[in-house]
Amino acid sequence: MKLKVSLRNTALAGSLGALMFTGLAAGASASASSSPAPAEKGTFAAAGSIDTDASASAGSSRYTRFTGTATGPFTYRIWDARNPKKTLGLLKGTVRQTEVLNYKRNTFQHRATITITTASGVLKNGASAKMKLNCGKDCSTGGYESGALKNGKSTVFNFTVKSGGTKTVKLRPQPTMKITGGGVTGPASGDGLAAVRCDSTYKSMGRGCVFPGVQPVFSLSRTDPEVNENAQHVYDAQRKISGAPGLNKPLHKVSTAQQKKNRGKMCPTGPSHPRPAGKECDEYPFASTEEGGNKNLGSTRLIDKDDNQAAGKRLRLWYKDNRVIVGDPFWVHIK
Repeated sequence: MKLKVSLRNTALAGSLGALMFTGLAAGASASASSSPAPAEKGTFAAAGSIDTDASASAGSSRYTRFTGTATGPFTYRIWDARNPKKTLGLLKGTVRQTEVLNYKRNTFQHRATITITTASGVLKNGASAKMKLNCGKDCSTGGYESGALKNGKSTVFNFTVKSGGTKTVKLRPQPTMKITGGGVTGPASGDGLAAVRCDSTYKSMGRGCVFPGVQPVFSLSRTDPEVNENAQHVYDAQRKISGAPGLNKPLHKVSTAQQKKNRGKMCPTGPSHPRPAGKECDEYPFASTEEGGNKNLGSTRLIDKDDNQAAGKRLRLWYKDNRVIVGDPFWVHIK
C-alpha cells in the first residue's frame, strides 16, 4: 500500500503494512521454589507476547513521515510445565507503541503503554515488569524501565532512542520484558514499529530520522501567485507524459551531480539557447529526480524567472524538511 504524506506535521495517514510482534515459545521457562497454584507442585513455565498484528481485527498501525503508532493485544501466561495446556495465571490486555521522530535531531521518543483488562489465577493481583528496548549497535536506548501490570491499569514505559555516527542507518527498536508475579519470572518480547532511518545527508540540519516507508508528497497550487506558472506546468505535464510521473507513479531523488546533468539535457544554456527577458526554462519531471533528463518523457516550458526560482526553493526546502535522500520515492500533488 502506498501512503502519501505531504508534510511532517500531517495527521495520521493510514496503515503501513502488517506490524508483527512474535511472542516467545512456550518452552521458555523459569522455576519456582514452591508452587503458586493450589494442590500443584513442581516446575512452572511462563512466557508472554507483545503481539501487535495489523492483519488481526484487534491490531492496527498508523504512520506519517515522522510519527508511528501501533496497537494490539498483550498476553502473559503462567502454566504448569508438566501440563502446558493448564493455565495457572493470565494477564491480558492491549499494548500501544508510539514513536515521535525529529527531522533535525538524532534522538526520538519511544513509548509503550500496556493496559491490563484481565488478571486471573496466580496473577489476579498483577505482576511487576521491567521493559528494555533493543536496537542494535547503531543506536542506544538506555536501560530497563519498570512498572506494575494490574487489572484496570495502564502502565507507560518511556525510552529515548539515539542514533549515533554519521552513516545512514535503519533502526527498529524492539521491546523485551521480564515479568515477575505468581512466584515466577518469565519473558515477553516482540517486534517494534516499522523501520526508522536516520541520516546525516543535510549538513545544515545535522542528523535526523524518518519512517522511510511513508512516501511524502510535494504540493503546489495553481492559485498561488508566487508559483502558479510552475504549478500549471507540472499539472499539464503530469497529464501529458506517459505514466503520469509523480501522479500515478512516484519520482525518485538523485544526487546533485546527476541533477546538473539532467538539467543540462532538458534546459541547456548558452548563446544558442537564448531566453526572453525575465524568463527561465522549467522542466518536469524535476531535474533532481531519476525520471528527469529524458526529452522523450519530459516537458519544458518558459515561465517567469521569479516563479521558477520560488518553486525550486520550495522543493529544496521540502527535500530537507522531509529528509528525502538519494533513491527516495515521493509524489507531486498540484491543487
